[in-house]
Amino acid sequence: MIAKQTENYRRQQSSLDSVHRPAAEDSAEFPARAAIAGIARIVTNDDDGDYTITQQWWDSGADPTAWADATSPGGLVSAQARDINQRGDGRAGQIVRFWQGRNMSGGLETWIDLGWISTGFWAEITANAADGTNRWKYAFSEVYKSSSGYGGWATLSGGRSGTTSTNPARNTIEDMNTGAGAHVEGCGVDVDHLDTSDWTFEIMPCTTGNIVWMREVARGETIEYWFSYANGVDGECD
Repeated sequence: MIAKQTENYRRQQSSLDSVHRPAAEDSAEFPARAAIAGIARIVTNDDDGDYTITQQWWDSGADPTAWADATSPGGLVSAQARDINQRGDGRAGQIVRFWQGRNMSGGLETWIDLGWISTGFWAEITANAADGTNRWKYAFSEVYKSSSGYGGWATLSGGRSGTTSTNPARNTIEDMNTGAGAHVEGCGVDVDHLDTSDWTFEIMPCTTGNIVWMREVARGETIEYWFSYANGVDGECD
């Protein structure tokens, strides 16, 4: 009795497998290459959510360690891909997640997600220039942690950077600043209280040498750089 039930179960399972088992990778229905997933660098933005990407392999021997372009065979090099949300604001050099899957025709498609990896990075403020009243544009250089504790920062070779005239960074705290009387600026200071008969003070820019967390903010296909720093106030008694 048990043997008969076991045989019936095996026949039923075999029948189900013949219906649900996917075609083999090397069958005529599907390409021979298996789907892969990993990290990639955007090579070019090809418009309308389409991109050319190259897979990245982690180079643990680099100083500092970093992602490096994969090589073929074995790596995905200059491959066509599409953002999962069809976003068109990806930039060349951006590091993204990628994966592959089948389309309705059985072909292999490559997808990326522009929002999967944070676009923030550590940067050192290197200069500033006025950009209105109590607002500044900032030069910066991307940095990384080279040793422990305070002062253990170093400029990243080939990292992101900007000057006060080209790709400058701006401070979100300064965004609401106007310099007008009876107005509380972004750092929480009322402008009317800065200049009196007894003292003269003013709002100061982010100081050169400060390490800040920098963000890339997309404006269409243009990237702007923003960070947050609560401005100090300095001055002297009259």
